[in-house]
Amino acid sequence: IREFDKPGDVVWELGTGTGVLAVAAAKAGARHVYTIEVGSIGKVAEAIFADNALSDRITLISGLSTQVTVPERADVLISEIIGNEPLNERVLQSTRDAILRFLKPQARFVPRTLRIHAVPVEVPESVMSKLMFRESSQANWSEWYEINFDSLSRGNAPEPFNIFARPHRLKDWARMSEPVLLSEIDFSIGHPPTVLSESYIVATRNATLNGIVLYFELGLCPAVG
Repeated sequence: IREFDKPGDVVWELGTGTGVLAVAAAKAGARHVYTIEVGSIGKVAEAIFADNALSDRITLISGLSTQVTVPERADVLISEIIGNEPLNERVLQSTRDAILRFLKPQARFVPRTLRIHAVPVEVPESVMSKLMFRESSQANWSEWYEINFDSLSRGNAPEPFNIFARPHRLKDWARMSEPVLLSEIDFSIGHPPTVLSESYIVATRNATLNGIVLYFELGLCPAVG
């Protein structure tokens, strides 16, 4: 934020949460920070702005960013709406709307880039057994609870969809290929970002394919990422 935020800038922030990034932008020299928050935590953020004597330079706007009005266009867009799934919090749609309605030409972005990767893996049985219904688990439950769980072993149980695993746990998972870049989004090019791509992965080792790890990298500014 200090690298991108120049004295006198107007800053827009999407999803302020506790307000930490809005405060950082103000302390970096922004003339004014407009920050948007749809959740009740916005009240906490406003109190934090007051506690840091910044209420006159940070304005919190309640609501969805795509539905609020814009007092003035900004030089910098800051967003922290990328969760465990990089696109799950509608960062593309929100950024697209911000470019069209909130920002000046040649505006600067934090984060600046988003790279999404995939790698096919063999998820260990010790992990899968905790997420899927196994006959051994079913037998234990039947014994413990004296309930017939036969239906679970007849294909009626739901399959797991998403697993969020911490990176250190993935080191023991068998990788079937090197990571493949699915998409690289550069917010700084100045037009609404989209994702439309097709990628191919060729297995380079024998293993049982039962999972695809998706992960992402953020480029925050030229000096970071």
